[in-house]
Formats: sequence, C-alpha cells, structure tokens
Amino acid sequence: MSAFTPGMRLHDRYQLDEIIGVGGMAEVWRATDLVLGRAVAVKALHGKLAQDPHLRAGARSEAQAAAKLTHPNITAVHDYAEFTAGDGSVIPYLVLELLTGQTLADRLTQGPLSWRQASAVAGQVASALAAAHARGVVHQDIKPANIMLTPAGAKVLDFGIAAMRGRPGSPDWISGTPAYAPPERLGQATPHPSADVFSLGVVVYEMASGRLPWSIETWEQAASHDRQPPPPLPAGVPAREIFAALSLDPANRPAAADFGLALGETAAETTSLLPHIPAASPSPTLVTRAGAVAASARVPHHPTRMYEVTPPPPPRKRSPHLAAATILVVLLITLGLVFVAASLLQPRGNTAATELTKSPTPRAVPTTAAPVNNSDLNGLITALRQAIEVGVLTGDIDEQNADDLRDRVDELVEKQRKSSQRELIKKLEDFRKQVADKEDDGEITKTTAIVLDTLLKQIIEQAKRQPSAG
Repeated sequence: MSAFTPGMRLHDRYQLDEIIGVGGMAEVWRATDLVLGRAVAVKALHGKLAQDPHLRAGARSEAQAAAKLTHPNITAVHDYAEFTAGDGSVIPYLVLELLTGQTLADRLTQGPLSWRQASAVAGQVASALAAAHARGVVHQDIKPANIMLTPAGAKVLDFGIAAMRGRPGSPDWISGTPAYAPPERLGQATPHPSADVFSLGVVVYEMASGRLPWSIETWEQAASHDRQPPPPLPAGVPAREIFAALSLDPANRPAAADFGLALGETAAETTSLLPHIPAASPSPTLVTRAGAVAASARVPHHPTRMYEVTPPPPPRKRSPHLAAATILVVLLITLGLVFVAASLLQPRGNTAATELTKSPTPRAVPTTAAPVNNSDLNGLITALRQAIEVGVLTGDIDEQNADDLRDRVDELVEKQRKSSQRELIKKLEDFRKQVADKEDDGEITKTTAIVLDTLLKQIIEQAKRQPSAG
C-alpha cells in the first residue's frame, strides 16, 4: 500500500493531486509545485525497496546524473528529496517534468508507423541517447513504453531505472525488459552504451514492421532462445542499418549518434507507407534474480553467440564532422525545446515521467564543438523534418499541412544547394511566416509552431555562417 495519499504535501512544497502510474519499482503522482505554481510529476520508490540504502544511494546518484543532462528529448528532473513517513520509513522521490501525450507502445497498438515517422522518432531517441552516453549515462531499458510522443517531440522515459532495481555491479539481479534487452545482459555485463543501441534497434524494427524481431517474454526464454536472423523488413526500410544495431556482438553496433544519422539519411529517400499489422501488448519491465534464470532455463554454452549478423558494408562517404554535427544540433535547439516542453504543453492524454542514472563505465566524448560546416546545417534540417513527422504522430499536424511543410523543407534543401546565402535566408524567413500563419489559422498547434520556429531561427543563424553558393 502506498504511503502517499491525495492532498498530502511533501516538504511543504509538492502537493500530491492524483496517482497516474504504478510500476514494479515506483509510483508516479501528478502534483503541484506550490512555490513555482506549476504542475509536476513526483516519482517515488516503493516501500520495501526504498528501505535498501543501496537503492536510496542509487536514487541520489540518478538525481545528480539527471541534473547534468539537458536535452529536448529527455525529461527534465527538477528536484530530489527523501520523505519520512509516519512509521519512520524513508521514501526517496524525484520531482520531474510532467509530460502529456501518448506512449509509443500505445501508438503501436494501431499498427506500424510509416518509415518517415519511424525514423523521425528513432532519430530523436538516438539523439537523446547520444547526449546521455556522452556524459556516461546509460538507460538500460529502452522500449516503446518508455518513449512518449508529445507535441514537442519524442521523450525518453525512465532513464536508468534498471540500475535502481539492484545494487550497482551486483550479480544477483537482472532487470529490464527481456524482449528488448541485448544478450550480454544475461552475462551481467557492465552497462554500456551499445546495449541501448541494441534496444533501440529492436524498437525501430517493431515500429517499421509492427512485430518484434524475436518472440521473447521472460528472462528464461531470453536465456534459451536460439536467436536466428529476424524476418525480413518491409520494402523501403533500411534493413542493413537496423540489423547492424541488432548485432549480437556489441562491438559491431554503431554508436547512437551514427545510428540516428544513418536512419535520417534513409528516411529522406522514401515516403512509402507500411501495411497495418496488429502489434502485441506492451512488454512489462521484469526484475528477477540471475540465479533463478540459471537454475530454470537451458542456457546455451555461448549465450552471446546465438546468431551472427553480417556486419554492414562500409557506410557511404560522409563529412568527418557529421557525428559532431549531431551533438551541435542538440546544443543549438536545447534551450528552446526544453522551454516548450516544460511550459507550453497542455493536458491531452496519458502522462508519464522519467529518471536517470549514471553508468559505471562512462564513455569519454570530446566536448569541443566541431567547426561549423554544411553538415551542421544539414543536421538542423533533419531535425526540422523529424519535428514535422512527430507532430503528425501526436495529431498536432494533419497530413495536408504536413505535406505543405515537407514541401517547404524540400525547397530549402534545393535552395541550400543552388542559391545564394541571401536567397536561402529569404526562403527561411518565408517559411517562418508560413508557420506563423498556420498557427494563426488553427492549422497547427501553438507548441508545434514554436518548435518549428525555434529550429528555423537556428537554421537561419547557421545559414548566415555558411559560404554563399552564388
């Protein structure tokens, strides 16, 4: 039974309004920040688990790691505290940005996404993962239920919640969602960014086909499953890039930033729609003792070599600054989009929140910005395309208006290639006016208009720094 009740005040600041979610590890409440006068989400660790000092220390570490992450596709963490109940028990809780929208899991019950939409969601999630990995943060439970589709874009939920389910580094626990977990998870491998890429690969496969690559529901099934190459993907979907992310060898998987860029490149080459295929129900996150799996399942002698995915051919030549451009894109649009997500969203559906944790094996990433080049501008235009497609998914842009905006983006690409700097900037300013007109006419929502306008202003700034083509 929860120690929290509606109307309760935590530390005379956060008033609990109603419970909006209960999971295996925590419960989530809609609450009001009485100091700042805003709606927030309060995520509290469940009673017995909250009494474990290792878990409480993990919660504090998550809050510290979260404070270092600022990204438009990662939910903001506002505060961390510990509440002492009447019986003396201590309950750690996080105060998070309150999100509204629909989870990707809910959307997939309607069937697969078009590749254009799937790649947009995947690109935004990959961008969030790349930013987190750069700071040594690994999610460990990427799945459709942990991706929220909001008017401001896709948001990754429950960052790092897996690390809270057991003592960091302990061999006694396996946590996560078996259908989306990489095979090395069974061997209790140290959390690594490549695990998140594998999970995102499963999600992308599911978005594109409407089904999972393998039928796995439990850790016992995951341990004994002979993972053969998954069924082929529909025509027009980049199987090479997706199967690279699904490689059983972590060393063969691309980095999150490279994976997102590769998918973005292929999305620009196709607009085909995929057939309706009913999706399975959302997969729950499971926690079990590692020994229980070993005792009850037939574990292959070499569990991480159950099948081999042929490494993809060498990628097409691209600018050496392209990966760095992705990080620069994140830095350029973060302030505007986080403001939008935090202050402009209006209630319109399911609500969720997220937590973050620090990986014990941080991956060093240079923090020096790359020289400005054409790839930076291309990256921002890709982000603009993604914002339009996610807007269609969330219902903030209808198909007719989306087609108008897509045509405008295509015109920008042509202007970028063939026109002078002045002509390109003029086209961008006209695009901004079109966005404003669509908002005034009620054809797109205010949130979507601000997201698009923020990106367009950043593109204009980048365009001013580009050498003129004419």
